[in-house]
Amino acid sequence: MPEDQEIREVSTERLFHSMGVVLAGLGNVVETVERLLTSLNGIAKNIQSMEEDGSLSRLLELLQSAEQQTSLTERPGRERRSRREDEED
Repeated sequence: MPEDQEIREVSTERLFHSMGVVLAGLGNVVETVERLLTSLNGIAKNIQSMEEDGSLSRLLELLQSAEQQTSLTERPGRERRSRREDEED
């Protein structure tokens, strides 16, 4: 009988330890989600202020211009590569 009591005590200790590990893991998840939400909130506030002061639309214009320049710059290189590949075939 003392062995049964000892086994139960060990099992109970393991159970409490496992529950502690699970709760600590959940605590870490909650902290991470909280930090993520705080970061997203900060990003949203920055975007909102950029929209209000007009810098968001200016940024969009700059990005579109850069994208157009990139596509114009890449096109001749693609055409040369395509011609070279055709010649090799």
